Amino acid sequence: MAYLELDGVNLMIQEADGPGRRLRTAPLEYPFGRGVNFQIEVSHVDRVLERVVAAGYAPEIPI
Repeated sequence: MAYLELDGVNLMIQEADGPGRRLRTAPLEYPFGRGVNFQIEVSHVDRVLERVVAAGYAPEIPI
């Protein structure tokens, strides 16, 4: 489980397997996200992108 916060935006994410409460609406088969898309507005996207790249990650789709 991870709880993320940036500029007043809060996001909680949890793995699909393991102990604890799970809400499954369909079998866990590829593609696991089933087209889920989260759009979060931030005031300085360039700063956020710099932090992401500095942490060793890259966006799947260029910003």
